[in-house]
Amino acid sequence: MNDIKRILIDLISISNNEKRIELYKKFYNIVQDFTVKPETDILDKIYTNLSGLIAHSELSKNEYNGLKLLLQYLERYGASENNR
Repeated sequence: MNDIKRILIDLISISNNEKRIELYKKFYNIVQDFTVKPETDILDKIYTNLSGLIAHSELSKNEYNGLKLLLQYLERYGASENNR
């Protein structure tokens, strides 16, 4: 989970869009509340939201790469749109 938190912090500092910054902060707070094992259904929802964001937003190259990396880490923790 620490990798996901680090990437979200990076995305907060990279993004130039206030709505995306608020979204990243919201997801950071959600992930920070996980204790031992992350809740897969919540990770699935985050994954779905970020997949839509990466597909439909104009992002800088750095933000795009950060989102792509974050999606890969979420998949490692079991998140996937197929789980929905």
